[in-house]
Amino acid sequence: MNETQPAHFERVLRSAWGRWALAAALVVTVSLAMTSPRVEMLELRGEEVAAFDIFLDEVLRWGIWGVAAWPILGLARWI
Repeated sequence: MNETQPAHFERVLRSAWGRWALAAALVVTVSLAMTSPRVEMLELRGEEVAAFDIFLDEVLRWGIWGVAAWPILGLARWI
């Protein structure tokens, strides 16, 4: 790794867009990770599964936590 990469990453995190992009990437990654077990569990029960619908449900769940994290972290800094 060269020394310009950490500086670039720090610069991205200093911008509001960079933090929002990181939060969105984390929400999508966690949603993908949580979709697979839910699909597998429903298939084992013998239920019809639409994996994309489950993924959208997970994005909604984790997206709410992603949006709620900003004021929670702000409150934690204030305290």
